[in-house]
Amino acid sequence: MKPNQRLQKRNNAHQYGLTSENLASSYMHSQGYITVHQRYKCSYGELDLICHNSHLNTLVFVEVKARKKLPDRPIINYKQIARTCAAAGYFLSQHPHFASNHLRFDYIVICRNQIALHLENAWEYLEPAV
Repeated sequence: MKPNQRLQKRNNAHQYGLTSENLASSYMHSQGYITVHQRYKCSYGELDLICHNSHLNTLVFVEVKARKKLPDRPIINYKQIARTCAAAGYFLSQHPHFASNHLRFDYIVICRNQIALHLENAWEYLEPAV
């Protein structure tokens, strides 16, 4: 594969990821959540979506995975979960007004531009090791 073909493939994958995150954000909105932040980046990692429902007093950290076909096994591993939890902890330290909210970690799989899977409470918050 030529270098410019690799770059085009990478750009296409990046664009598909962005489109998938926007689709997941719209889906969460249809479920009564507002998107507080999309693609939140810090030294601990990146959070795809951070959504809030004031009626439920719930803050949801959403991991979005875009795939061409539905996976037959989990896509996210323990290391990614730990990184997501560390980034969530940092976000909460920077936004203390969310501290009293219920926290939830969801997992959304986008397949062929549709929500293929939404797991609520996909994992529990892991306190960062000190």
